[in-house]
Amino acid sequence: MGLDVVLLNKEGKEIHSLELSYEFHEAMFKSNFPWRKTVLKKIRDYYMADADYVGDSLALFIKELELMENRILSKYQDELRSIIMKVKDPEVSRVYVIGD
Repeated sequence: MGLDVVLLNKEGKEIHSLELSYEFHEAMFKSNFPWRKTVLKKIRDYYMADADYVGDSLALFIKELELMENRILSKYQDELRSIIMKVKDPEVSRVYVIGD
């Protein structure tokens, strides 16, 4: 099973849910990216991932995903773009990422 990503609106209602596969997750964290100072590091441990992105941390989450587009293996770029589009939906105000 992959990481569950739940996108919520201001009222806490689920708008979208996604699953990040293990392979995609591994590709994210094997990419050439400065991990030490990122909000994405909260989901680096695949099995212990538990992150809540809202407000400024959500804006940083989106920015870091966008920065990763040119660093991730090309076979995962479409999947990453799809995730970015969903997270950037103006109705999304909170993103939860939960591991198994």
